[in-house]
Amino acid sequence: GGASNANASADDEEDGAGAFAQVLSSQLRRALYLASRTPVKLIGECAGFSYAYLMRSVHHLSPDNQSLLAIADDSLQAALTDFFLKKKTKLSKSFFPDLFRKVPTLIPAAFPILVAFAANSRSQYLQNEAVLLLGTALHMIGDDARGLIADHAEATKAMLDGFENDGGKAKPTNKQVTKALSSI
Repeated sequence: GGASNANASADDEEDGAGAFAQVLSSQLRRALYLASRTPVKLIGECAGFSYAYLMRSVHHLSPDNQSLLAIADDSLQAALTDFFLKKKTKLSKSFFPDLFRKVPTLIPAAFPILVAFAANSRSQYLQNEAVLLLGTALHMIGDDARGLIADHAEATKAMLDGFENDGGKAKPTNKQVTKALSSI
């Protein structure tokens, strides 16, 4: 009887973890939707706080739970995609710097996505926004930035080369963008 109780207990834990993962995924999706689509600014801000709180909970309370971290990373990718590709988004420029300040452990997951948007966005404005966000994120993690850049050296170099060669687009004239590029 004792072995079957232990197996039942392990199965219950797995079922509980799976249910929690589903709830987390659903709540992140809902908070992001409200933050990015609601026309009521106060509701959007509250949803953004909720989103940051959920992300922080995953990264600080479950730093070794790869399935929960994967859900958080997928949600972060959805949020960045919404910001850079969806014209209807209500996410503000300050949403991601605020999120990264609250949850700096998100920055390594965001880095390759931001590099891709900096290299391939549909407009110079969005490319500049991605570069500014990259510069902010790298500044936040300090010395760890070198390792992150080294881990994604090829994509980072291609993105920087694209800005130098400008690919037919105007070179950035914004001093902040130029400064962010030089920090990368």
